[in-house]
Amino acid sequence: MKSHIKEIGEKNDALTGVSTLQVLLELSKRMESHAVYNDIQIEKGLVKLKGEASSTDDLTKIKMKLSEFLSEVSVSDIKPTAQGKILFTVVAKGT
Repeated sequence: MKSHIKEIGEKNDALTGVSTLQVLLELSKRMESHAVYNDIQIEKGLVKLKGEASSTDDLTKIKMKLSEFLSEVSVSDIKPTAQGKILFTVVAKGT
């Protein structure tokens, strides 16, 4: 029983500072039509999104939309694919 309580406490600590459901709701409201998020990580005040977009213009739009509800939004790890898409990573602080 003690180990389960400790595990629950550790998981709770990992999410402290960011409302997971609120981030997902705000993200769904601001989805860019030509972008897909493949990986979403939310932990201790930090939000990390990995995805692919159709163009670099889409990355600019994504950054603007995410800045509406997250702070210190940065787009990095930008790599083109053979299919003409652009892979990217967004890192931001949760509010």
